[in-house]
Amino acid sequence: MNKTIQYTYGFLLLLLAGGLLFLFLRKEKRIAYVELGKVYTEFTMKKDMETRLENISQKRQSLLDSMQFHLELSSKEMYARGTNSPDELAQFEANRQAFMAKKEEFARENEQTAADYDSQIAKKITQYLKTYGKENGYAYILGADGSGVLMYAEEAENITLPIVDYINREFQKEKK
Repeated sequence: MNKTIQYTYGFLLLLLAGGLLFLFLRKEKRIAYVELGKVYTEFTMKKDMETRLENISQKRQSLLDSMQFHLELSSKEMYARGTNSPDELAQFEANRQAFMAKKEEFARENEQTAADYDSQIAKKITQYLKTYGKENGYAYILGADGSGVLMYAEEAENITLPIVDYINREFQKEKK
């Protein structure tokens, strides 16, 4: 009877070890999602880039305002004199064309700069999400952006706030 108990305990111990090994090897894949709009909006890098773009736009607008002021002043002086030489009219038209060209150039550059910043921000968010996912054992982190790709998810799987905190901490480390 003593051997039967030993065999039984041995079998139970083997069964328990096998079960634990199965659970350890099985590792259920973790899936979570983030609200991309909120992550993007709350990202410090996005706020920094927005400030930079605003500063650039203001400097460009100041230059345009100055050019426009000089054009208006020149126009008033020409009107006050009444008679204008063809050279004066040609110079005024050249200045007006330069103003219009600069205005269009700045509009294109502002648009391109904004697109470049958005691309840099998206790339950085993706980089941080990959790192966060690996460090925290996620198989998938889905992005909920209202496009209909993610139609439903349990709120318990929403990791938006921890992600916002994480990416802002990582960005601050990089800035130093």
